[in-house]
Amino acid sequence: MNVKLVVMIVLLCIAFITSLTTGILFGPIIGVCTFLSFGISISILYPFCSTFLNNVINPRPPKHQH
Repeated sequence: MNVKLVVMIVLLCIAFITSLTTGILFGPIIGVCTFLSFGISISILYPFCSTFLNNVINPRPPKHQH
């Protein structure tokens, strides 16, 4: 299974559940704002997370720097 796909699904689920709970507690507008801010932060953090997970799951031999 594709690692990046799994990471994306997990992050989207976390964002959706969090925004849903915030929407129930504080009102739908704040819930939507939470989901949007989550979406922005996910789009920023996603490349780093997937690269990190790829390195953890498929460790490559260290590159020799000169």
